[in-house]
Amino acid sequence: MRILLAAMIFLAMLPVAHASLSNWNIDVTLNNDKTTDWTVDLFYNESIAKTDYFILGKINSYEVFADDNLLNCALDYEIGSSITCSNIDAKHITYKIRTAPMINDIQQNFRIFPYKFLITRPTDELKITARLPFGAVLADSKVLETVAMKPFTPSFGKEGSDGRRIFVEWNIDKPLLGSAVDVTVVYEQLSEQSELPLFGAIIVAFIVVVLVFLAYLRRGHEREILPVLTAGERKVVEILLREKGDVDQRQIVRETDLSKATISRLISNLVNRGVIEKVSKGRKNLIRLKKTIKRKEIADLKEGEKKA
Repeated sequence: MRILLAAMIFLAMLPVAHASLSNWNIDVTLNNDKTTDWTVDLFYNESIAKTDYFILGKINSYEVFADDNLLNCALDYEIGSSITCSNIDAKHITYKIRTAPMINDIQQNFRIFPYKFLITRPTDELKITARLPFGAVLADSKVLETVAMKPFTPSFGKEGSDGRRIFVEWNIDKPLLGSAVDVTVVYEQLSEQSELPLFGAIIVAFIVVVLVFLAYLRRGHEREILPVLTAGERKVVEILLREKGDVDQRQIVRETDLSKATISRLISNLVNRGVIEKVSKGRKNLIRLKKTIKRKEIADLKEGEKKA
């Protein structure tokens, strides 16, 4: 095992750029499908002409940027995956990488992310961050005591949250070149659909806003037609506006003090002009405003008033 590790470190260090780093930031996001997304930022003390990065695992996709400019790079896969980029002139290199699955299932529904971060280049500061999947929490340390494990190692890591994901962060000053940082994170997936409540709330809020907006438009259109109605028709529409639903024709008769025949005629006129709807239900006639009163119908009403 030691021979294999030494060989991996040696291979990883072969193409390393000679310039030293001021900062080396590694941000690893753990996904529910067990893949990982890496963002690696290398801040060199001087411009470099060549850069590379090695991962102990298979890389599925990647992008590399030099001072925010996309690079054309080569990917080789043997023991691990190595990305190499040449003919550049930059101090800040960013690797965005998605790997094949690197997360394992362990007992009691826990998952573990184990990774040996190889120190293959001199740097003043190294920061490693591991972000849990949505809906995941670090395993309970008391539960892990029975299997001689901890929620994360090394133990000097700091637990935090960005408001969406829990993460563990390790900060190391001047890590020893050729050494390794053995990171493990053990977590429990409480819900793989943890985003659904938030997503559902957003959808509900959107629907409410749309309904309120449509109600506002509808109310505006209905109010707009009142001035072009006769006095009797206005009384009928105002009752429907107040009740905001189906109204028994007999209630309209009682509230307007108009005869049944007069109300029947007014309702027929309003139905024919596209303002209201009449639905027979048993021995009742239910009257309601049309769900949508189009601008054309309002214009026709106004034109009819002018001709009258």
